[in-house]
Amino acid sequence: MNLAIPAIGMQAASSDFEKAANGISKAFTGAGSNLLSVRSDTADSADLSTSVVSLLEAKNNFAANVKTAQVENEIIQSTFSIIG
Repeated sequence: MNLAIPAIGMQAASSDFEKAANGISKAFTGAGSNLLSVRSDTADSADLSTSVVSLLEAKNNFAANVKTAQVENEIIQSTFSIIG
């Protein structure tokens, strides 16, 4: 078992999450005191939808890799307890 594999997956998911979040943030601009407005020059609903889907995929990928690491840890702990 190699715990590096889920760690690499978590890093990739974090990177994907950041890219998607940046894509979403480009569609908005500050409009005063903590208010956001849609930038008409860059806001494309297809791009925004794609970015939101990518954001959710990255979140799910990260969670899956965390669960994989947890299961690997449980297997290692069980193996050590059996060995003695």
